[in-house]
Amino acid sequence: MTINIERLKTDRAYWDSVAPEGATHYDANDGEPECPWMRLSAEYGWEAWNSDRKYWIDDASGDDYAAAYIPRPAKKWSGPEDGLPPVGVEFEFSLNGMSWDDRVMLFNDGISCLMALKNYPASRWHYKCDDSDIRCRPLKTEKERVVEAVLASGALHDFMDLDEIAEALYDAGALKMPGGE
Repeated sequence: MTINIERLKTDRAYWDSVAPEGATHYDANDGEPECPWMRLSAEYGWEAWNSDRKYWIDDASGDDYAAAYIPRPAKKWSGPEDGLPPVGVEFEFSLNGMSWDDRVMLFNDGISCLMALKNYPASRWHYKCDDSDIRCRPLKTEKERVVEAVLASGALHDFMDLDEIAEALYDAGALKMPGGE
């Protein structure tokens, strides 16, 4: 069976129709074409699907290549009201109310989860899903980041005229010319 890699990256229904049960990742660069399907479990780590024998086998090299694996397309996640993010979702994370950093969910079975720093996937943490100290929220949009930065800069204050507001926004680097110039 030929796998459509581009479709596999975004179409969860397609993934579910071609992947073996439990697959969480696909190794498009696998030198062993019989084992491109991978799964990451909290109990066993990386496992590869042996399509000839139809069972999962230990793959100790999984960590070495994980950054190149294609994750199963994520379910839609709107935020904490949906529980912890599903596999593949990038989000902001805080533990015990400390600072927020960008993470990506690598494994989540509802009992335990494994996440990594968004920009450094080798740095991973394992948590119980019911840990009340875990806080997750969707990543901020560019607009939200700019608004937050301008408000934090102190460039705006009460009783400003519209032209003063526009000038302060321009000085803060948050004002763009219409048309992208």
